[in-house]
Amino acid sequence: QDVCDGFRHCVRSGDDEKPCELESCPSLCECAGYAYSCDIKPNTTHISLPNQARSIIVHGLSNIQIFYNSKYYSNLIYLDISTGEIDEIHDGMFLYQNSLKYISFYGNFIKSVHKNTFLGLKILLYLILSYNSVTNIGQGCFDHLESLQIARYDHMLIEHMEEYIFLKSQHLQELDLSYNKITAINAKHFRGLIAREILKLDNNDITSFTYDCLSELLTLRFLNISQCEIVC
Repeated sequence: QDVCDGFRHCVRSGDDEKPCELESCPSLCECAGYAYSCDIKPNTTHISLPNQARSIIVHGLSNIQIFYNSKYYSNLIYLDISTGEIDEIHDGMFLYQNSLKYISFYGNFIKSVHKNTFLGLKILLYLILSYNSVTNIGQGCFDHLESLQIARYDHMLIEHMEEYIFLKSQHLQELDLSYNKITAINAKHFRGLIAREILKLDNNDITSFTYDCLSELLTLRFLNISQCEIVC
């Protein structure tokens, strides 16, 4: 009864009145308050979602700029842009989304991620990049993801990982690198992963696995390296 009565009962956030000022729901979407779920048709060239959105699910995107251009989405917490045709994430694209805690690009055609791809995401907890076309995890890719707890890079084309890429990932608990083309692993690849509990490396082409590889993973509870022809 306090919602949309003209008075701010939620003094700090004003959430009881803000939904009354929201734009109408786009025709391709289902909307509930600040949450938007949209299925994009192939010929869609533009979709407008309110800047105050907190949860956005968009499937079928061919170009992320269709709805991201000129929008800041500074209150966004949950972003799911799965099963589309996106092949690139521009560096600094998330610079203003400082509240994001969950991002999924599952099932697109992304070929690479760089040092500044995730710039600004200091409190991100979940990063899902499964089923893309990434071939390399380069230096600095995780530097801006200080709070990250779960990273899924499975079912891609990763052949190579730079050493020391997880030095700033001290909160990362689960890393899934299964179903890639990784050939060699050594201790320097996992340096800094002091909170690691789950590590999945199964179904890779790993033939080199140094004896000290797991020496710093003192909290590890689950390791999967099946379907790898490992020589220690």
